[in-house]
This record gives sequence, C-alpha cells and structure tokens, in this order.
Amino acid sequence: MPPASPPGGAAQAGRARRPWWRSPVPAAAILAAAVVVVGGGGYLLLGRGGGAGGGGAANAIAATGNTVGCSTSTPRLAARTGIASQNVKLGGTPFAVQESRDGKYTFVTVSNGIAVLSNTPGGLAPTLLRIIHITGADKGLFVTHDGRYLLAAVGQGAVVIDVAEAEQGGPSPVRGSLVSPALNARGNGAVGVRTTSDDAYAFVTLQNTNKMAVFSLGRALSQGFSKSDFQGFVPLNEQPVGINASPDGQWLYVTSFQRQATPGPSEGTLSVVSVQQAETHPAKSVVSTVNAGCSPARVVTSSDGTTVWVTARDSNAVLAFSAAMLHSSPAHALIAHVRVGAGPIGLTLAVGGKRLIVADSNQASRTGADGDLAVIDTSAALAGKSSLLGFAPAPGEPRQVTLAAHGSTLLVTNQVTGQLQAVKVADLP
Repeated sequence: MPPASPPGGAAQAGRARRPWWRSPVPAAAILAAAVVVVGGGGYLLLGRGGGAGGGGAANAIAATGNTVGCSTSTPRLAARTGIASQNVKLGGTPFAVQESRDGKYTFVTVSNGIAVLSNTPGGLAPTLLRIIHITGADKGLFVTHDGRYLLAAVGQGAVVIDVAEAEQGGPSPVRGSLVSPALNARGNGAVGVRTTSDDAYAFVTLQNTNKMAVFSLGRALSQGFSKSDFQGFVPLNEQPVGINASPDGQWLYVTSFQRQATPGPSEGTLSVVSVQQAETHPAKSVVSTVNAGCSPARVVTSSDGTTVWVTARDSNAVLAFSAAMLHSSPAHALIAHVRVGAGPIGLTLAVGGKRLIVADSNQASRTGADGDLAVIDTSAALAGKSSLLGFAPAPGEPRQVTLAAHGSTLLVTNQVTGQLQAVKVADLP
C-alpha cells in the first residue's frame, strides 16, 4: 500500500468513496516567530474596546525542539463589557458541545448524560429539551459527517446515538457501543472522538493510556456492534486527549498531555496520524510527533489546512504549527506562540478563520476565580505581531467552545456553574 501524501500532495489512491477536498498549499516562506505578552495576574473589567490591540513584543522561537515550557505568566489586558451573552442551566459538569449538522439542535455532555437543546432561529441561547441518561457520558462528542449519529466518548470507547431519535425524544436513541480492550484498571478514560470523513471509521483518545483506539463504525452499524468493531491501537504519548482532522480528511492531529509519565505538568506532544494507515495498520500510522508546550489539550486546523493550532494548558499559551513542516521538518514546525489566560483548553476558529477564540479555564489556580475567553488575531500571530485582542467574561470554568448559528454564536460549556453559555461573536474583541 502506498504511503499517504503529506499536505499539498496527491489524494490517497483507491479511496473514491471518500470526498477529498482541496489539499493545503504551504506558503513559500514561513515566519518562525512568537507573540508573547508578558505579565501576571488577572484583568480589569473596563469599558467596551478597552485593551484592544493586545501588547507585548514579538520574540523568535528556537529553531529546533519546539520547546515551550510550563508557565504561570498571563497577560494584563482588559476584558470587554457589553457583550451579548445568555446562560442555559444544564446541571452536572458540562464538558463538550456539538451542534447538529443541520443547525437545529445542540448536544452537550453532562454528568452521565447528554443534554439535547433546540436552537431558536434568530435567538442566542438554545432551549433545553431533555437529558438522555448514559452512564459515563461526560467527555467528548462528535456528530458524524452525514448528520445521522452522535458519538459520545465513554470509558473504553464511545456510545453511538441516533441523532433523529435523540432530537425527537425517542425511547431508544442509543444504537450501540464501541469498546476497546481494557488497558487500565481505572478504565481507559475515553476523551476525544472523531470519525473519518466518510464515517466508516471512528477514533477515540484514551487519556488513562498512551493509545488511541480505532473502530470500524461502518461495520458496527451495518452488521451489529461487537468486539470485531475494534481495529487496533495507535501508539501515542502519555494521556492523549485532543483530536482533530485536516480539512481533506487525510490526517489526524492528536495531543498528549505528556511525552513521558511524570508527576505534575510537563512537556506534551502533538502527533500527526495518517488516516489511511490508521484504518488498516494502526500501530504504524503515526507520521511525526513534536513537542507542543506544557499539557497540550485541544487542537483545530485552519480551513485551508496549512496551520494547526493547539492550546497548551499549563503553558498558558496557544501554539501554531505549520502543517507542511510537521511532515517535512517537524523540529521547525512551531511558527507562533501566543500567551493567553490561565489554563486554556477549548478553542475554535471564527470570523472566517480571522479570529481564534480560546476558553481559558483558570483550572490550574482552583482559587474560585472566573475563567475567560481570549480572542486572537490569527494573521497577526502568524506574522509575528501582537495578536491578543482582548478577553471576554466567561463565569466559572469554561471548558469547550464551538461555533453555532452559522458562526454568529459561540457556545461555551462551563464545568463549575453547570451551564452552557451563548455569546454573540460580533461583540467579541
């Protein structure tokens, strides 16, 4: 079998069943620069527009190693007020949030369940309809590309839910479970979940291990759920959590909290996985692995596939990697580094990729202080300029973020308040 092509290369051979989109084309020159805003402490609530433009100097990133250490430093920038925001009380500890493919519903994992909410056309916050009880469902979610199924990370794999049944309140929305062999006495600790672009396979990161599980979702749905659905493990580093895919569906980007098991926060990694190889030879599917700051948590890719953004939770930073260089020169792949608030976890691109919105959980402090939403100008970050535009309030501990209502609304889960926060994107810095 021929190896999969890197970003900018040819599509995989023999995969006509999968829609391949435009492959990313790397820029002729890539600026290796960091945007670091120095300072400690919190921020003040000032008037609208206060603190816009960020601040701080652009510093060069080391040419080798991609090393970004742990940090307690956070920027001193004002938080914008006057932002339209509404909260929906869900209870439990909301973790992941996903909008249905048709934009009519929203799903949120809570403690041992999935909240189903109805989106209101022209409204800001969705309305809670019901909570489906599913033991252990309190981590990642993913709606299949065809919109028919919702996968919720649970224990040693994922639960597969019929979206239509869940939306309409059907009596049996759960279709079955994908289960990997036990690797940890405490359970494998499934966190992130995603499917291939044709929904034939599913991938689940297992935080209590150093593996990602691969399942044949197509087989499970067509022949019935069984042990045969499990295809194998992808070898990663310690505590794999975040997972996302390139726009063309050929590559997975997976974060691991630690390169090696050590007490306390330490340097983690970002791994590039060939989807084609993961489907057939999971153990040989990792293409490259690079350092990705301290406790890298979540990952997103630009719409053209050229840039991979990662939150480094215990570096209080967001990192940008060149997708092309993750293949050709991994040691030089880190191209930007932006200081944000304390404990960044969730992130999403907005405004056509011009903005990156980051959920600063403030998790590490555990002082009871609220987290916030940091807003980054992506073009400025990649050009080595000051790029942190400011903060928006996010009471409690914001965890995951996603765009809804065709990009006009940001949905934020909050694990402390038990709420889902809806924010008007146009009001953000």
